[in-house]
Amino acid sequence: MLGVLVSVPCFTVAMMSDPVAFILKTQNDAYQRGVLPIWTIYAHPKDFPDAYVARMFETGPEGEPVPTKVMLASPEIEALRAAFSHAGLTRLDRNEGDQPEIVESWI
Repeated sequence: MLGVLVSVPCFTVAMMSDPVAFILKTQNDAYQRGVLPIWTIYAHPKDFPDAYVARMFETGPEGEPVPTKVMLASPEIEALRAAFSHAGLTRLDRNEGDQPEIVESWI
């Protein structure tokens, strides 16, 4: 699998050897709190102009997605797609009204 960077809640970025395990653990943690995790992939956002970034949002009973401090980043979008696919998530195409940097989401 291509290199994937991970950002933990304090926004520390480091190389991750097993992004699939990180995704599964993060998903499980969110489910345990009673929220639905949604990952949105951005192409070259301002804070990571040389990378694709998957930011995790959580949707609770209110129904409004809330951004978290958890993210994955990679110079190659295929690395992120492979990690989410191997974790069993489903890809959602971007909506017409989404921000231009949004590529897709995974749930």
